Amino acid sequence: YYRVLKSGDGDKPQENGTVVVKYRGTKVDGTQFDASPEGKTVTVRMTEVITGWREALRQMKAALEHKVEPGVVLAGVEFGGKADFRAGLERLGLTYLVNVTSDVKVWPAGTPAEKAQREAGQKPVTLKQVAEKIDQKTFKVMTWKHPSTGWKFESRFAAARVRPVHRDDSKTNLQDEMWMLIEWPVREAEPVRYWLSTMPADAGLAGLVKMAKHRIITERDYEELRKQIGLAHFEGRNWRGFYHHATLCMAAYGFLLMERLGPTPTAKAGGMDLSFTPRSKNFKPRGAPGTKKPKA
Repeated sequence: YYRVLKSGDGDKPQENGTVVVKYRGTKVDGTQFDASPEGKTVTVRMTEVITGWREALRQMKAALEHKVEPGVVLAGVEFGGKADFRAGLERLGLTYLVNVTSDVKVWPAGTPAEKAQREAGQKPVTLKQVAEKIDQKTFKVMTWKHPSTGWKFESRFAAARVRPVHRDDSKTNLQDEMWMLIEWPVREAEPVRYWLSTMPADAGLAGLVKMAKHRIITERDYEELRKQIGLAHFEGRNWRGFYHHATLCMAAYGFLLMERLGPTPTAKAGGMDLSFTPRSKNFKPRGAPGTKKPKA
C-alpha cells in the first residue's frame, strides 16, 4: 500500500506523460528498501510505472515464448475484475477462470453477436441480474476438500453462457461466449462469488467448480513459498533480482513437493509422469570455475 505525504498542486498526469516525485519505500515494519536520492527528485514516465496485472501479463508472455506448457490462469477479483487483464489473457491465447464482481455487465446467452440483429433498446445486464433469473432448481450442491486440512466443504453452484461487455461500441460484433460461474450458498440471500471463464463449452459445472476451487491449492503453495522457502525475504531493488530469487524459491519448492509426493500412493494416483531434458556435456552451473561472471 502507499500513503501520500504531500500532494502536488499540478495537473493530473496523462497516461503517456511524466511525473516528478520524491519517494521512500519501506516494509510494514518500517525497514527502508528503496528511496529517491536524498534531497533530489526523480522524473518517471507513466509508461514505466507497472501495475501488478500488467507485470503478470508480461511474465506470462515470456513464459509462453520459452515454451512453458500453459494451464488455466486463475486469479482473484483484484486481477480478474480488470477487463483489460482478461483481454490481455485472450490475446495471449490463454484459458482463464477468474473472480469478478457482481456488477460486471454481460449480454445473456442467445443475444445475437451482430449489432444489426439485436432488438431495439436491448441493453446488457449485470452478472447479479443474470444469477437472479436462473431457476433455483438449476443450482447444484458441489463438495470439495481443503488440500491442507482435508476438511470437506459444500455450496450451491450454477453456470451460464454469457458475452462480456467491454468496449463493444467500437466493435462490429460482440465478444465470444464464455462461462459465468455463480456460487450461491443455501443460507445466503444472494450469490457470494462470481467467475468468468474461457474454458471449453463442454467443461461442465463440475469441471468449472473444480478449477475454481483449485485456487485454494495455489494460495496454499504461495503461503508455503512465502513462509517456509523465503519468497518474501528478497531485499533487492530491481525486477531482475526478484525474478532470480523467485525462480530459485519455486525450484526449491518444486523439489520438496516431488520429495513429498514421490514415494507415496498420491504420486501414482496422480499419474505423475516426470521427464527431464538430458544435460549438455558442456553444461557448467552458474558460478562454477571457468564461467563468465554474470553482468549486474
